[in-house]
Parts: sequence; structure tokens; C-alpha cells
Amino acid sequence: MTTSWILLIVCVGLGVGFYALGVWVLRRGQGLRGALLDRRLLGLLVGSLVFGVFAYVVNQSTAQTTLYEVAVETGGVPVTQPFAMTVEHPGAEHTILVDLDAPSQVAGAAEFEIRVVDATGRVLAEGPRSTPWECRGDSACAFGGYYEYVTPGVGGALTVTITVLTPGIDVLHVAVFDEDKTDGERMPGY
Repeated sequence: MTTSWILLIVCVGLGVGFYALGVWVLRRGQGLRGALLDRRLLGLLVGSLVFGVFAYVVNQSTAQTTLYEVAVETGGVPVTQPFAMTVEHPGAEHTILVDLDAPSQVAGAAEFEIRVVDATGRVLAEGPRSTPWECRGDSACAFGGYYEYVTPGVGGALTVTITVLTPGIDVLHVAVFDEDKTDGERMPGY
């Protein structure tokens, strides 16, 4: 079962559950028929269905364009990791996501180097990059994801090499998306 289906099932399941709970509570005052047709409850049910379908479509569209995705444990030490994949659509823009995970803030920004080489040996991107530590809300803090955009001119091998320079990074997550791909799959858990 894909993440898209899980999102849809959870949203619809929560909507149905809250609808049933609301009917059970309101049946005494409005009667069963009145409770079943209560506009607030029907709105909740329809809203959860719409949100579930929206979440499914958004997640599925991301999954379909995924060319390659992997998460590698680094052990918290600087590491160089090459990733090889095959370009299926030369001339299409490919988006490379580099996401660095740490259990706590180890620096103001995580530093890494990227090198992207196509099948002919042409370097499509190279150099040092950084991603800042970001906090959303009271407790959701992490290094922001970094996106690099490349357009391989030829099909065949594409090598993305990431060198993590900041100590304390536990997981290196790399995903490559191909805007013309229609049958991709996300790795489990994403």
C-alpha cells in the first residue's frame, strides 16, 4: 500500500468516524434522521473526503515523477556518497533534493558539496552548498531541504555525488525527480 492510499484512507476514515460519533451524540436531540442529515456533520464528512482526495492526488503526483530516492545513514561523520541512476528522459529538467537530518541543531547551516555528472562525463552541477536550520512552530526544527535543478542532455547514467561536510548529520536523503516521468515510486516511508 502506497503513502497516497494511506493518506486517503486515514482522512476518509477520520471523517466517517467523527460523522458516526456526531450522529450518535445528536440522535437524542434531533432523532436519528435529523442527526444523519445534520449539515455540520455532512460538511465534516465531505470535507474529510475532499481533503483525502487532495492529499492522495498531491502525493501521487510527486511519487510518479520520482526517478530515484534513497536515505543513507552517515553515522554523524562527514562522508562522500555517490548515487547512480539512469536518465530516462534526456532534455527534461531533473530536480535533485538533498535533505540532511540531524537529531538536534549541530550548526547554523549544514554544509555539503554536490557534483552531478551525466553519461558523457559533462558536469551539470558542482560546488559547495548549504541549507539553514529552520524552525516551524514551537518544536518542528530541522535543516531545510536543498533543491538543485539540472537538465541532462543525454540518456544513460547520471551520477550524483554528495559530500556531507557538517559533523552530526545522521541521515542523507537524496531524491531525483524527472518532470516527464509518469511511473515512479517513492521509497517506503516517504
